[in-house]
Amino acid sequence: MDFFSTENLSISFGGVKALQSLGMNIEKGEIRGLIGPNGAGKTTVINLITRVYNPTGGAISLEGINLLKSKPHQISQAGICRTFQNLEIFKSMSVLDNVMVGRHIHLGGSMVDSILNLGRAKREEKKGIEKAHEILSSLNLNDYADSPASSLPFGKMRLLELGRALASEPKLLLLDEPGAGMNAEEIKALDTFIRKMRDQFGITIMLVEHVLSLVMEISDRITVLDYGVKIAEGSAKEIQSNPKVVEAYLGSEE
Repeated sequence: MDFFSTENLSISFGGVKALQSLGMNIEKGEIRGLIGPNGAGKTTVINLITRVYNPTGGAISLEGINLLKSKPHQISQAGICRTFQNLEIFKSMSVLDNVMVGRHIHLGGSMVDSILNLGRAKREEKKGIEKAHEILSSLNLNDYADSPASSLPFGKMRLLELGRALASEPKLLLLDEPGAGMNAEEIKALDTFIRKMRDQFGITIMLVEHVLSLVMEISDRITVLDYGVKIAEGSAKEIQSNPKVVEAYLGSEE
């Protein structure tokens, strides 16, 4: 049984085929790159997996569970989390509270417990804060825990967004261009943390990214889309030498 898979996954918008019959199998613990020129359908794949869009055909499964029968909030509960192309953090909240937002699906205790400030709610909150500090330490952000998120440099805001995603303890993490707007030093820190998420926390990762040097360096395998069609799949070396991929990015000699 595959850890995660799509089969003949398709969607059309007003007659335009945005994704056509995508088949993709991701192994547990893998870092899978998903690349392609602008408009290739990469973010569409993430939106389909997280049920922002409903496919017009095909199947999606995680550990044998049919995700097409799940609602968006159930996708998160099943263990799938995503980030966005545009930075999505709560800038007026503290760095710690941003990470705590990601913990909410794991906080036990009922609404009554919280309202009455009962012991169970207190214990769960304490456990969540400890976990949040652990994540911030792994990001080298613990010194900023009580600072507003708006005070962070852009690169650290991006890492904070990853920390919030990590706090939800996902099985599969979908990263949508996490390197956007980062400089070379920040990309290096991002590379290190993505590896840590896989190696230390055991998270399987699908990485959509335009910074091809990052994808080629970090991915176990890479899937390439062009106009909604999978044109190649394999190791970084295989992808870099694939003529279809070269043509998709650079165009043909004609």
